[in-house]
Amino acid sequence: MKPRILLMDEPCSALDPIATVRVEELMHRLKEEFTIIVVTHNMQQATRVSDLTGFFMLGRLVEFDSTEKIFSNPSMKETEDYISTRTVDVHVQTLRQKLGEYGAAVKTVRGVGYCMGE
Repeated sequence: MKPRILLMDEPCSALDPIATVRVEELMHRLKEEFTIIVVTHNMQQATRVSDLTGFFMLGRLVEFDSTEKIFSNPSMKETEDYISTRTVDVHVQTLRQKLGEYGAAVKTVRGVGYCMGE
């Protein structure tokens, strides 16, 4: 099996800083051979390791651009609000209200998906 794309869901979740650095170093080496798609709530990590970033909110892709642009000068107000104010609790409450009785299962809507490589 020779995959071309690696999918990672919170690859550094609950890791100590030293282990996180090692995983990020591995990601940088692997991006030379693979496209890597990662989902993370850690925006600092996204800025360190990604080339392209997609910002999702409530299941909808809000914005997709270079990581530098997304985090320094986003095009969409929703992206800017999220990055600058980190108003996660408001979004969780809104989602819980929309989901009614199922809303109690919502733990977080925080997340940045990003893609490394081609």
